[in-house]
Amino acid sequence: MAVNNMLRRVGLNSKVVNNPNQLAEARHVILPGVGSFDGAMGRLNNGNWTEALRLFVSEGRGTLVGICLGAQLLGNTSEEGKMEGLGFLDFDVRRIQSLGLPLPHMGWNTVQAVQPAGPVTHLFETAKYYFAHSYAIPVDPRFTLGTTTHGHQFSSVIKSGSIWGFQFHPEKSHSHGKRLLMDVFDAD
Repeated sequence: MAVNNMLRRVGLNSKVVNNPNQLAEARHVILPGVGSFDGAMGRLNNGNWTEALRLFVSEGRGTLVGICLGAQLLGNTSEEGKMEGLGFLDFDVRRIQSLGLPLPHMGWNTVQAVQPAGPVTHLFETAKYYFAHSYAIPVDPRFTLGTTTHGHQFSSVIKSGSIWGFQFHPEKSHSHGKRLLMDVFDAD
């Protein structure tokens, strides 16, 4: 609901859907996530959402944005669970090696651009974003636009084609998160 409320505040039309068939009408899909990897994948699989999301992506219907756990679900697997992810991007989620820092990684942190001229990377320079997670997507030059460090470096912004993922919560990141989502959807 927080994502939906933030999108409406910035003037973007959005609605929460409760039936996977409604994705056929969507131009943009946001896959939020709070909870465990297996719990989320179980709900997606049992509710026929997995197939609807795969169809949305394979038919190139629009932009798919994963937020926090939703971004992690875009990959193959996670050390947090045993189920397979959506497999849209080739990565396996790993537990953060915090090197003595507290887990979960919770609070404000920065994002460093990996590709300085990449889409939205101009927004990282002075911004801080809100994180809440213990698992993360490894850095991979094929899709990593931005990284964050909490003990070690991980991907905090990923993009491949029309698929985006944010390890942080744009909806909790005030004006920086709003601007980021506006730029992502404006680019489409």
